[in-house]
Amino acid sequence: MIKIVQLSKKSFFNIEPKIVKKNVDLDVIYLVKNVIEKEKIFQMRQGIQEWSVTENETWMALDENCKNFHRINDQYEKSYVKTKAHTFYYNLWLEESDDIRKDFLHIFDFKRKITNFPNLSYLNNTPRDGFVSRIIMHHYPLGGGFMEEHTDPVNDYNPIQTIIQASEKGKDYITGGLYVKDQETNNEIFIDDMFEIGDMIVFNPNISHGVKPIDSHLKTDWKVEKGRYLIIPLSLRSDYMKDIEESPRGISYDNRT
Repeated sequence: MIKIVQLSKKSFFNIEPKIVKKNVDLDVIYLVKNVIEKEKIFQMRQGIQEWSVTENETWMALDENCKNFHRINDQYEKSYVKTKAHTFYYNLWLEESDDIRKDFLHIFDFKRKITNFPNLSYLNNTPRDGFVSRIIMHHYPLGGGFMEEHTDPVNDYNPIQTIIQASEKGKDYITGGLYVKDQETNNEIFIDDMFEIGDMIVFNPNISHGVKPIDSHLKTDWKVEKGRYLIIPLSLRSDYMKDIEESPRGISYDNRT
């Protein structure tokens, strides 16, 4: 059964990382307070608002030509996970991502210690190196933005899942939000009801989770001033080493034709 443990930032990062991994594998979810300063979160939100206006949305393959980009996924039929969201991708090997990268180094470093990498040099990997690192910011729009229930892959670079709250329920949106599903009871646990801007949850990627539709009674509004935001620092396979078995998998994916 899922157990949620709430800790301060200092208390969490003082725990031996491999102990965290052991507990996470036993379905402990850590809710860590104030991991990223609220001011930094609001700066990122302001940045994507400007970005969405100054640069057209597009999609880029994860190869050596990949730049920072943003795209709207409005239930694209070939997605591994059915989604209605506007996503902003910061590729950490690019110099233009340096400022954002610095704010998340402590999270990557914690993951590094779990799998005994000697340092964080892999954050400089480019797609030809096989694994790369990104900061992803999802914006789920008012009027039904969502992500279907899914599980995430585990690899040596990403042994735990980390998701950072970047919006305020009751102000940026009213209904819907992030939840996890207890595999024993099948109950949905709504994380957003205990989650504040700048907080982080740490959990087993194999736990089913998703985002329930955001204010679904409203007309869809893709403007990024309002809605549900979350930030994910992660490492993943590039398109040169792509492995379908190491992709997120929505609950409906295997039923598609």
